[in-house]
Amino acid sequence: MIKNIIFDIGNVMVTYRPEEFILKLGAEKRFALSLAKKIFGSAQWADGDKFNKPISEMKNELNEIYPEHKELISNILDNCTDMFETVNHPEHTLSQLKNHGFSLYYLSNISEFVLNSLINKHEAFKYFDGGIASYAYNTVKPDERIYHILLEKYHLQADECLFIDDLEKNIDTAKALGFNTIHLKKAEYLRDELKKINELKTALV
Repeated sequence: MIKNIIFDIGNVMVTYRPEEFILKLGAEKRFALSLAKKIFGSAQWADGDKFNKPISEMKNELNEIYPEHKELISNILDNCTDMFETVNHPEHTLSQLKNHGFSLYYLSNISEFVLNSLINKHEAFKYFDGGIASYAYNTVKPDERIYHILLEKYHLQADECLFIDDLEKNIDTAKALGFNTIHLKKAEYLRDELKKINELKTALV
């Protein structure tokens, strides 16, 4: 029986489309994908999620590696929290789930400055009963340690939890630990995928 619903944040609660965001900031289309990988696929960005590396340090290090893109990299990182947007009114979905007695949590690979920005900007986050952010524990999905931290902190049983994530490797770990899961391909599909779960249908009318 599902009692708790665990949400990833990027591409679940909010969109995460770095290439589109970089294009909006004025990068040429032929450079956008390359820059997205260089910045958001970098060890520096990963260290923000795992070790809470400050944005200023990321910027300095990436500008040393790619001096030819220094101005654009600085602009991208200075405005990166604008990249994350909610779609299809997730606050409506979360409020309905809460009203039907489900407890809601997040489990995300995320840095402190990004999480705080999202909490301040998006109403949906007020419906969470709690959550685990990777930066606070120096471990990231799909390492099973972060899943155990969530279960232990909130006294949850994995088989009573539904875990939703956009990355298959994170879903695989959750399945191995006994979670019910949804592998979500796009944030826009969140409500539709939740409505496929029999225990949630009556909540999402």
